[in-house]
Amino acid sequence: MKYPIIFAISTNTAPLRPCSTYANYPSATVIGIGSTEAVFRSEEPEVLQEAELYWQPDCGVWEDTDPVKQVCFSVPGKKSSCNGDSGGPLVAKGNSEVKCLLGIVSYGSKFSCTDYEGPEVYTRAGYYTYWMKVILREYRL
Repeated sequence: MKYPIIFAISTNTAPLRPCSTYANYPSATVIGIGSTEAVFRSEEPEVLQEAELYWQPDCGVWEDTDPVKQVCFSVPGKKSSCNGDSGGPLVAKGNSEVKCLLGIVSYGSKFSCTDYEGPEVYTRAGYYTYWMKVILREYRL
């Protein structure tokens, strides 16, 4: 990032807690500063971008996905995560409107961000919650 995050009243964070099941969250929002063009090497946007995606129970072309550790979301032919978004959040809102960290951007199309080869793959945040809490405690973050 070019600039540090400054926490203020308008800054939102997602609680580090597992979402119950992905079926309870059929849609989620991916947030990032990755490419906004079809080609991988376009300029990064000046402001955070977001796109609403939908849960895909079948990861399609990504046969090597581990359903315990990974989940797939997409909107075929529409906005999605792209080059530069890796590591960013996939956030969901439950019935209580409280946001939770559903996933972390992992990978997607091999060729272009708008050529639909299959859904994007996200790391299941809930699977790694305990590990993340240990690290945060250890480094007092």
